[in-house]
Amino acid sequence: EALGVRKFYEDMEKCIANPDQFFLANTVVDYHAGTPAEVRWSQALSATVLSLREGTPPISVQMCGKRIGWTMKAVEDYCRIGMLGKEKPKLWAATPRPLNIILSAYRQPGPFSLDLASAVIRQMNFVEKMVHLGFTEQARWEEDRDTLTRCVVRYHHFLDLMASTPGNFIVPTLDIDLAWHTHQLLCDSYRKVKEVIGIIPDHDDKVGQGALSDAYDKTAEAWKARFGVPYSICGCLPPSTSGGFGSSAFSLFSRKGKSKSTLENPLQNPRPDLLSPSDDAADQTHPSDHHAVAIINPGERNAAQAQVRRQELEKRTKQLGKSVEKGKADQWGEIMQKRGVDHTPSFLCPVQYGVQSPFSKFG
Repeated sequence: EALGVRKFYEDMEKCIANPDQFFLANTVVDYHAGTPAEVRWSQALSATVLSLREGTPPISVQMCGKRIGWTMKAVEDYCRIGMLGKEKPKLWAATPRPLNIILSAYRQPGPFSLDLASAVIRQMNFVEKMVHLGFTEQARWEEDRDTLTRCVVRYHHFLDLMASTPGNFIVPTLDIDLAWHTHQLLCDSYRKVKEVIGIIPDHDDKVGQGALSDAYDKTAEAWKARFGVPYSICGCLPPSTSGGFGSSAFSLFSRKGKSKSTLENPLQNPRPDLLSPSDDAADQTHPSDHHAVAIINPGERNAAQAQVRRQELEKRTKQLGKSVEKGKADQWGEIMQKRGVDHTPSFLCPVQYGVQSPFSKFG
């Protein structure tokens, strides 16, 4: 942590000595538009965060550490004064988003703003899933245009869902994430997303598993409410009832009355462009959790979160089983019950984020 704090103080020292050429990290891009910010904007934001005034005398890294402290909490408290304009901001006052974005570049333990080793491991996890799905096979997309088209269509609807629920964190499935990763490689096109949905999507792959599993549940609920079909049919069970990001509740896999298995009848799929009942396509809708890097002896908090998630999924499995047994589950519900038998749910592996020297644990 101290190395990250030192990096902040080094940048602070440069900003004071030469404010026309040096700025704090994450101030040179307009995070609203995803485009390079004007120099005056970077200068003003850096000056505000650091409480700089005209004629502010030079200061060394050592002096900063002595006056402010060598923890990120001390740095944040100091910067909050500049951002909130008060000598002692109220503890309950939220830290402004621009400040959080700036400090995120310094919170990474060590002198660098990004843990490249952990990022590579997370990406390897994602690539491994693409290989498992057969997406890297030679000539795959020449022979299977339907899957590729559905990936893109689902990604477009994912962006629509994101635009309709501003401020909420939504979690992609593997097929959607593939389209998302691909789109980010087309920088000019990706920047134009803001013109369409009003925001620049933030692809953050360092979200804790507890927050990620909760967000996935809400995403699945909101998707079903908006588009009329399940978000995922890989075997990961979403909550049976909820209001998603809104307030109205609905039953995801239920229907009225009792009858024999609905699978005996042709599947009623109102949105074949968004979902295929094919077993071959099922795993494509698995939640994308490539942020998760398993470690030996995980912390108690991570292990506890995984245990809570496991218990919740066991409860959902029993609920769906009873619905199927009583003939109250719809066709999607029966499909999900069959696939859930041998399916490994997401977010059950205790993980740690920002792992230092990640290979040392495995020899």
